[in-house]
Amino acid sequence: MDAGKGNRNENERVVVGRNAVFEMLRQRGADVQKLFLQAGAGGGVIRDIASAAAEAGVRVQYVPKRRLDRLAPDAVHQGVIAMVGSFRYATVEELIQGLGGSIDVVKESRPMVLVLDRIQDVHNFGAILRTAAAAGIDGVIVPATHMAPLSAAAVKASAGTAGLIPIARTARLAVALTQLKEVGFWVVGLDTRGDKSIWDTRWDRPTALVIGGEAKGISASVRKACDEFAAIPMSGGVESLNASVAAAVTIFAAAHVRHDQAR
Repeated sequence: MDAGKGNRNENERVVVGRNAVFEMLRQRGADVQKLFLQAGAGGGVIRDIASAAAEAGVRVQYVPKRRLDRLAPDAVHQGVIAMVGSFRYATVEELIQGLGGSIDVVKESRPMVLVLDRIQDVHNFGAILRTAAAAGIDGVIVPATHMAPLSAAAVKASAGTAGLIPIARTARLAVALTQLKEVGFWVVGLDTRGDKSIWDTRWDRPTALVIGGEAKGISASVRKACDEFAAIPMSGGVESLNASVAAAVTIFAAAHVRHDQAR
């Protein structure tokens, strides 16, 4: 989101909301360049945010609500706005190198990567990033087009966890999957027509989990690059789940298996 264009440097982006900003300060305080709090706003969370800012060495400015509204006109800021450095996406090559870069290392460490194919709702994007961080996902790959931006709303939906996981962006998502397979990844697409359930899928190997977009699911070129498809078993006449919910169910199903195998 391009919030408050005339009031900020082009190298800054906005993070809004009490929980998102608090987590940003607590985990990545060095990235926060400025913090604005609504003058007169009270409560324990505001005090905690101010304390976290002091510990991180971030200067706090108390400003009128109308100033915050100008900085984030399209978001519910809850009286809290942080300005942070612009987010830098990794390349797929950088992501793979960070995961070991070779078949031998990847097979030994068994990383799991999340591939998001045209997730266009910023709240779904943020919620998926939050789940990925909580479950220990090693990296995320997104397409350069037809994808929700890592905006203030997405960061807020991620509760400040966006950026804790390397995120790579590419113009050729299907090619990125081929690159992953070349270093030992098995590519699993989440699809309601999958030939096996998520409970029967092997998650104990290097895995790239593909989540399709809200409207059209996994694109044709990406489908061709998948090795198999897994489905979430459902009953009661329910045909599908929200993209972020489906991602959460599957990610933690995989995490459970991977945790048991690691013990």
